[in-house]
Amino acid sequence: MTNNELFLSLLEIMKTGKAVNLKIAGWSMSPMLLPERDSLVLASTREKLKRGDVVLYQRDCGKYIVHRIYKINQERFFMIGDGETKIEGPLKRDQIFASAIGAYRKDRYLDFNSFRWKAFTQVWLLVRPFRSVIRRCVTGAYRFVRHF
Repeated sequence: MTNNELFLSLLEIMKTGKAVNLKIAGWSMSPMLLPERDSLVLASTREKLKRGDVVLYQRDCGKYIVHRIYKINQERFFMIGDGETKIEGPLKRDQIFASAIGAYRKDRYLDFNSFRWKAFTQVWLLVRPFRSVIRRCVTGAYRFVRHF
């Protein structure tokens, strides 16, 4: 089964009102969500999307991607992965198929409506230009602490 066939099957399930659990495959949503460890809980997209929502969308080339909404401008959507600094877009509303309602991170459920998650989302969107510096500092601190 190809990735596109898999996503089409998942979209059919979500159309029935059920949520699906999708394992993270790439690094674009790190540091919060890591591949092979974490998964997203996706549901049919609600009518009103907002900045910070994590959504499943289809690029013009046909590839399905999960990223965060960085900006909405006159029904055009601009996306960014949590581990990236480059903004993608504009995308049309009909390219967005599902939104994440939560995630399993280290086998613990994160509710995307929680205050903690919303606070992280807003801060992480604001520090977009400094993400690479922040990640290097955190990685260096982690290695330093682990060394001792």
